[in-house]
Amino acid sequence: MHFILIGHDRKYLIETAIQIFYPNESHLEVSEILDDDITLVSIIDEKNAYAKLYDNGHLIREETRQLSSHEHDIVIRELKYTIYQLLKNHTGIYSTWGMLTGIRPVKKFREIIESGKSNEETDKILQEFYLISKNNVDILKEIYHNQKDILNKHKCSKYTSLYIGIPFCPTRCLYCSFTSHKMNEAKSDIYLDMLIKEMEEKKELLKGRILQNIYIGGGTPTSLSAAQLDRLLYAMYKNFCTDNLLELTVEAGRPDTINEEKLRILKNYKTSRISINPQTMSDTTLIKISRAHTVADFIDKYFLARHYGFDNINVDLILGLADETIDDVQHTTNEIIKLNPESITAHTLSVKRASRLKEELTDPTIKPADIEKINKMHSIVKSAATLLNMKPYYLYRQKNTAGNSHNIGYAKEDFVSFYNMHIMEDTQDIIALGAGGISKFINFETNKITRIANVKDVDEYIRRHSEKETYK
Repeated sequence: MHFILIGHDRKYLIETAIQIFYPNESHLEVSEILDDDITLVSIIDEKNAYAKLYDNGHLIREETRQLSSHEHDIVIRELKYTIYQLLKNHTGIYSTWGMLTGIRPVKKFREIIESGKSNEETDKILQEFYLISKNNVDILKEIYHNQKDILNKHKCSKYTSLYIGIPFCPTRCLYCSFTSHKMNEAKSDIYLDMLIKEMEEKKELLKGRILQNIYIGGGTPTSLSAAQLDRLLYAMYKNFCTDNLLELTVEAGRPDTINEEKLRILKNYKTSRISINPQTMSDTTLIKISRAHTVADFIDKYFLARHYGFDNINVDLILGLADETIDDVQHTTNEIIKLNPESITAHTLSVKRASRLKEELTDPTIKPADIEKINKMHSIVKSAATLLNMKPYYLYRQKNTAGNSHNIGYAKEDFVSFYNMHIMEDTQDIIALGAGGISKFINFETNKITRIANVKDVDEYIRRHSEKETYK
């Protein structure tokens, strides 16, 4: 789809509004209405906001909204509203998240209700202003109340979380766009050298702070050899004070990277939470998405972790994968119920620009699912979580997600991930180490957030830290 802006320059706003209905297409700004394609024209003047849709040069649909004022929020809302209504009527697609394109809907709910609005007023704003469905507003309300006491208790400028990134995996999944590289022991050794140097540099940032949560993610941290994993954790404890640690999470997401020796090491270093991720309980789908393990492998490693005393295991599922059906998701959740994990995170397939999936969308076996199908899949996961006595505790959204949906975490009582809540709700400073890590520092008086990003490329990360050592 092509678009034209008249009277304003809010290109990003228009692109994100279009993505709700055309999530995997390019949206290009042009200077005139095209005779051989669809063109959307977004206009604002002194009195109104307009959206007009042209097909091969002919006007086929339009929406108009009167501006009550030229305040920033009003202008933004009416521009998005005209495009949303225009494309909803044109495509017949209804998004349960309405016009909301932000990735942190719970934070939006919290901001509104903590500004002094009543529950009823908050509901009305979300349903009538943002056009979010009642069901999704109810989900936000439930998560807000499940988070509230924990976040308020741990919201303090002295409390800090630490993220350590290990950007290696045994293979690259079809949908993956993370900063991850195929495991190479020689390169990962050098990477660990530089990561430990960064630990030594950044430990000064934690002086006078209380480290509450550590999250080791990636990539797949358990792609490291047992000796490398031991070295990483030893350096972490050496450089950072963990006396007040509430949670140490290690993503052991790929079952094919887990063995007894690594589990013993993780346990010896007091890892309190691990994530072992099947994504689906269908071997057919696992082959399609390039996972190098089977359902049986996942089950074996899950019980091996139980054998080594891990009593807080999360499992990740991805909804909308590789032509999976409602019945496939029902089968997956039925099998997960039998395992009885402490938490489940349900992700919706997101087609990222840097993923192989983006390049292969012409393959009919991997078309993203539509809104109705994704909603049914989420309902199945919610039912399974309820049977396991889990409650939703965090939620976030991504661009180009199948069905314009969301990712949601469920956990049993006392098994929530503190790190997941804090990073999504921006309620705690995060110091991030490693390639692709993004540190966040929050000014609790102004709510201003400062982000400092490490370089994503592993070779560049290694080169920069090598130069620091050379010129020290």
